[in-house]
Amino acid sequence: MTTKNPTLKPHLIREILKILGPCENGDVLGRLGLSGKEAFFVFVHFIEEHAVFDFHEDTAIPIRVDPSCFQPPIMLRDYDKSNWFLGFLSFLRFYTLGSWCLVARYVRKFKVELNLFLPNIVVTGNLTELTLTGEFSESIAPLINFWSSLEVLKLDSDYADKFVDDVESGDIRLDNLQYLKIKMSLRKFYDLLSDIKFPFPEDVKIDLVYANCVMADFIPSNTFPQVKYVSFDIKFRDDINYDLVNRLPAIVGCFPAIEVAKIEIIYHHDSSPDDHSRILDFHDWLSKADFAVPVEITHHESVELSVDDNAEAIYEHLKSMGFKEDYDRSDFIFKKVYSTVRLIHHLSHRETFSGSDLGIYSSDEELGDGDGENDV
Repeated sequence: MTTKNPTLKPHLIREILKILGPCENGDVLGRLGLSGKEAFFVFVHFIEEHAVFDFHEDTAIPIRVDPSCFQPPIMLRDYDKSNWFLGFLSFLRFYTLGSWCLVARYVRKFKVELNLFLPNIVVTGNLTELTLTGEFSESIAPLINFWSSLEVLKLDSDYADKFVDDVESGDIRLDNLQYLKIKMSLRKFYDLLSDIKFPFPEDVKIDLVYANCVMADFIPSNTFPQVKYVSFDIKFRDDINYDLVNRLPAIVGCFPAIEVAKIEIIYHHDSSPDDHSRILDFHDWLSKADFAVPVEITHHESVELSVDDNAEAIYEHLKSMGFKEDYDRSDFIFKKVYSTVRLIHHLSHRETFSGSDLGIYSSDEELGDGDGENDV
């Protein structure tokens, strides 16, 4: 009579992996994965879903046989979004090269912080997600084209305009890409909508940073029918670029296959006597805007109040305009559904206090001026 070795159920193995992750011992995770057939399948799925190569100069690990090449460190992330502590990033430590190779074989996500020049990185396996941050002065085509299996590409760099040029010239191919997040200048974005036939994937997020330039002759003429989901993050500095705002319906119209567009506007500025009338004008424009599809706009506006501003009067005026307090006495929210726009307007204020308000006094005030009986 033979007896089977006791084995853990897959869900228990998964729980053990979650517990061991924050311990940062990659060797232990590898051994657990090799402890049985079911354990190995759970281990592979866990690493594919939650592990990420994270490469930057401070954490790069030189390869012993070739110090010019680097092993990127491996981190775990977001494997229990209901628990903030378990969702925290954890670097895995490996004491044997074999354990690193085993885990690295199944990592599908890769984040690289570039510092002008492309590093010589040793990574095996099929990557499906690549995130590039930092600065790069040369083409990133070798790094992107190395993995033909890429499905997700995130370019969080102010130098992403060069990437657009490389795609247009054919130096970079995006055959299997499903999601693209790209940060670019407003000028390059206008080029995409008018002159460049760019092969966007079906899911696109575009970050426009400091989108304050004005191009009076811009006419969006390209359409991208392959795009099914599109969102925009637009950051303004000092003043809102109403030239861009007025063009948003035409820009959204360049994506005829989407069912809804999502636009996030971030605007930080000093307080002005015209703030409230500007807000009313913006809301009035939204009520009349003619978008081809429903649009969800989330507007994050932060205002620096000076010592001369009457904060309480400002807050009361906002309430009379339909804003409601949100989290704090200086934070407000306004929600409204217009004909084609669903708006959520967050408005926060940062109050600047004078020295006396903070309990800070000059030496004369603190010690007296010689007239009081308690003066020193």
